Amino acid sequence: MIRATIIYILLIFTIRMTGKRQIGELEVSELVSTFLISEIASAPIGNQEIPLTFAIVPMLLIVSLEIIVSYSVTRFEFAKLLFLGRPIYLIRRGKVDKAALADARMTVEELLTELRQSGVTTIEDVDYAILENNGKLSVIPRANASPPSAADLGINVSEKGIVHAVIVDGKIKKQTLCDLGKNRRWLDGILQKHDLSAKDVFILTADDCDNIYIVRKK
Repeated sequence: MIRATIIYILLIFTIRMTGKRQIGELEVSELVSTFLISEIASAPIGNQEIPLTFAIVPMLLIVSLEIIVSYSVTRFEFAKLLFLGRPIYLIRRGKVDKAALADARMTVEELLTELRQSGVTTIEDVDYAILENNGKLSVIPRANASPPSAADLGINVSEKGIVHAVIVDGKIKKQTLCDLGKNRRWLDGILQKHDLSAKDVFILTADDCDNIYIVRKK
């Protein structure tokens, strides 16, 4: 139990050091590091004869190498090409690149599947389709296949920013109030206006334009 707890805490520490990207967004070097760390970490938990240092030292070494690689790819172009490679343009200006599909080892059926998952039903509507370094497909539709924006329609709309959760399950998020540039007096005024207390609220959100949304507890 002690060995498992130590490895668990160390894994959290090492993964946080390598970054917060999800598995689907990991670069090749990050994915390799994740696999190696998980394999090394499991050995001393299952085998009591293996010293903890046999796992701790390699894990810290791998994390150090990952940090060095991450720093190198941001500073040196050759390191970026070596460790990350280049994005592959599968569709360029509406034309499918057969050679690029072969390099990516992707069939036309797989390409069509990826396009459908991006909300595109036909290749004719695609201007660019780019296979990124993390394995995801970026799809840029043609202008005539894109939904019109407010600017295209000549409509002036105000920016609402993002929605912030101020109260969740009766608990006030003080950091959220700071992020909004508001204080407790502002929140108390809103609650008083709706004849509520914080403990009566399940969700209270506010955007950057002070639009309030409240869900009461049942």
